[in-house]
Amino acid sequence: ETPGDVDLYSPSVQSQRVVYSTGVLPYGQHTVTLGWTGRKNPAATGTYISYDAFDVGGDIVQAPVPVRPAFAEFNYPWNRYIVIDKSDLRLYYVVDGALVVSYPVAVGKASTQTPSAIWRVGAKYYTDPSSVYGPRKMRLFRQQGSNFVFTAYNIHGTNNDASIGTYASHGCIRMHNYDVLVFFDMVPLGTMVVTRN
Repeated sequence: ETPGDVDLYSPSVQSQRVVYSTGVLPYGQHTVTLGWTGRKNPAATGTYISYDAFDVGGDIVQAPVPVRPAFAEFNYPWNRYIVIDKSDLRLYYVVDGALVVSYPVAVGKASTQTPSAIWRVGAKYYTDPSSVYGPRKMRLFRQQGSNFVFTAYNIHGTNNDASIGTYASHGCIRMHNYDVLVFFDMVPLGTMVVTRN
């Protein structure tokens, strides 16, 4: 059976939401193939497929964490790291050589550019959702020699959602609030960060 296209877009993370059901299948082996059509919902900002389980005959089979291979140029020496690419205004999160997730971001405007540097997530904060930081903030400590020093730079949400995908900040990395709520929980303290042109 060919189900046709299934739109997996959601503005927020949802667990085990039914997006497709076949009904009754005859006894025997069946193959499920997932693939991206090359199209996306106009509201979507990413182009990856995410799923968390299959329900087969009433038995839920947990799916592995969906990952895509990391881009070849992301060959940094750490097991877990974040890349902020200022040229395409995106954040990439890589774990064990695989690209786990990517988000659109805003970075520094011309007069207050985001420095190209190596950082480490040194602190994490719950912030006022209506503030300029949105609901979450991760402080970046900048590498200086063998040390990491406190800075005013952060990865955080925003109270100006329209700025995402532009050069708009005072140097921080802004995310959609619904993205930073998910991403904040994924990133442990000490995660390495690269900001690059």
